[in-house]
Amino acid sequence: PSFLGICNTDEFSCPDHSCIPRTWLCDGDNDCGDSSDERNCGSSQGATVLPALSSGCGSSRTQTGMMGSFNSLNYPSNYDTDLNCRWEINVPTGMHIKLVFADKFGLEDSENCMYDRVTIYDGSQSNLIGKYCGSQHPGTMVLSSNHVIVQFTSDDSNGDIGFLLHWSATNASVVIPGDSHTTPAPSGMNCTQDIYINDTLSAGTISSPNFGVGLQYPPNSRCVWRFFAPFGYAIRLTYTQFGVESGRACPFDSVTAFDGQTSTGRMIAKNCGNTIPAPVVSKTNAMFVSFVTDGTTQDMGFRATYTAEKVSVSTQTVLTDQACHGSTPLVLNQTSGFIYSERFTLGMNYPDNINCRWHIKAPADKVITLQFNTFFLEKDRSCQYDNLQVLDGPLASSPLIGRYCGVIYPQKLTSTGTDLYLRFQTDESENEIGFNITYTVHDPIPTCAPSDFTCSDGTCIDRTSVCDGIKNCASGNDEVVCASNCGIPAISPSLGNSRIVGGKEATPGSWPWQASIVYGSFKDHMCGGTLISDQWVVTAGHCFEDDRSTSSWHVVLGNHHLNRHDSHQIVVGVSKVLVHERYDQDTTENDITLLKLATPVTLNDYVNIVCLPKRTVSSGQHCYITGFGDTMGTCCHDVLKQAEIPIIDVTRCNSTRYTDGQVFNTNICAGLDKGGIDTCQGDSGGPLVCNIDGKWQLEGVTSWGVGCADPMSPGVYTKVFDYVNWIQQTIVQN
Repeated sequence: PSFLGICNTDEFSCPDHSCIPRTWLCDGDNDCGDSSDERNCGSSQGATVLPALSSGCGSSRTQTGMMGSFNSLNYPSNYDTDLNCRWEINVPTGMHIKLVFADKFGLEDSENCMYDRVTIYDGSQSNLIGKYCGSQHPGTMVLSSNHVIVQFTSDDSNGDIGFLLHWSATNASVVIPGDSHTTPAPSGMNCTQDIYINDTLSAGTISSPNFGVGLQYPPNSRCVWRFFAPFGYAIRLTYTQFGVESGRACPFDSVTAFDGQTSTGRMIAKNCGNTIPAPVVSKTNAMFVSFVTDGTTQDMGFRATYTAEKVSVSTQTVLTDQACHGSTPLVLNQTSGFIYSERFTLGMNYPDNINCRWHIKAPADKVITLQFNTFFLEKDRSCQYDNLQVLDGPLASSPLIGRYCGVIYPQKLTSTGTDLYLRFQTDESENEIGFNITYTVHDPIPTCAPSDFTCSDGTCIDRTSVCDGIKNCASGNDEVVCASNCGIPAISPSLGNSRIVGGKEATPGSWPWQASIVYGSFKDHMCGGTLISDQWVVTAGHCFEDDRSTSSWHVVLGNHHLNRHDSHQIVVGVSKVLVHERYDQDTTENDITLLKLATPVTLNDYVNIVCLPKRTVSSGQHCYITGFGDTMGTCCHDVLKQAEIPIIDVTRCNSTRYTDGQVFNTNICAGLDKGGIDTCQGDSGGPLVCNIDGKWQLEGVTSWGVGCADPMSPGVYTKVFDYVNWIQQTIVQN
């Protein structure tokens, strides 16, 4: 898209000064946001492909992904006359497209459907599947290609209720209406079912395999139900009976619901145990539910009813629409409020090609703080595609505070004056869930000197007073993360030179601060981490470049095995992901993150804390790395490993023989010139600890390296000593 409202000759200028390709005019999609690109279209009866009108289409012409639906406008009320609508469905290469029409189907009946009709083409308009009309809907069909064209045409009289069409990607063999077709039974105990809910009067029931009185579900099974309702509806799943093997965070058997078409969507709920869970409600018109069991301990399973319910548009969404489609920025002058990207409150991705503007205006002598609650835009190193710009002032020309995209964003930022200007722009492709930002208007916060420590109430104390055993802040939070009983494991580690790649298994419980940071509903290990208090874990920033949503992450503590439950292990959720505000994903500078656990953990012999460093470690000192990472096929897979390595001087590490200037002064290098000892994939974010004065101190966070245990390629770690102030200050603020 062009900038500054100046469109190219092959572009159309929308009223909000954004630009769209002229080829998008009269294509049935509301690209400008006010339908100005769909006005004065008329029809072209002589054209090979008739232009789609906005009336009667009502949904995007291009349908892509794994599932979707569209319908005639006004469905199930009568459609308009003189319509010519067109949809193109595309699913991944190698898959087929399955079409299911809703039972309520009505198009003016005529011989050969010469008046009103739905026409379906497989792959291209040269491959006609059929024309359909009347009151009997076509049967379920699976087409041969991954591209299908659907056209809907009505003449100038005799409208009817129209149609609702569900589509999905499938690997099933091809079947068209009139053919007999039996879906083969799934192998083993796996099961998958697609369920289409037509309206609020439709309801049904699902249950786990072998559900019944006195029965148990089978072991090692995975069942999937994919629900889909019309646009504008959400799906409600209500459990009526429930018995699934329990465990903290449901590590064994579980029923998990995701918002959207696949398990990559946002997790709504994960349930196990013998208490009937609360109803599960989607935010979009699709829900993915999986039931996974392991090899031991089965229960009766579950039964649940499903329904669809109409979604109401919130006032926040209306405000967002004004910001994105008005001729001037939306002015916000309340003392607090929310700013949402368009469609965020509906649980849908933001649209393409929008230009949204907000002007937050505070009274004299006040400032504005933004709190980023959720943020996920299209990822781009330079933020040129989809981006949110925050400017320090009342105008689009005010000084730029920052341009944000992907999942790299500040937790908070504050204006220097009474105004902030926000501008959200998207391009023509690849949209994400967007953002939810809280703004508050307040008195300016006094700024402490760099040598001072800022208490939670804003007062300043000398930094040397932190962790001195005296509560100098009114709240006492200057004594947080100051435990004197840190760094002394109850179970002594078996020391000695070994290596993670090809090396030595740690003594169980001997590194009680080691954390495994796991991702997603199946809790796949992604990174290591280090427990520094009963509610805080230190890890690396690069672990969260793709997803910073707290619901995606859990922390496992007290475990020795990666893929087997240990009796001492605990799994706890994450309430905050605080990536260093100056983390650079290109250079990995400031590669450090704090995770706040959802609940404090109880410290014991197997779960305990390491000390923060009181001085930097010296070159040549031997320290230890630990982690669950890759061993390159040489040693002790899926257990906690350890290695002893020497610290290398940063100047030497930056020489051409080693990293050739890629290491910052805020890093530590460690390893052997000959190689053979190193961290590897999966160890990122984990600890480099050194024994100083009889206590283990966290000196480094595993950041990056070239290869694994290669000669002249030491591991590079974030130097924790340089971030102690940041750690303490961030914890106080959160």
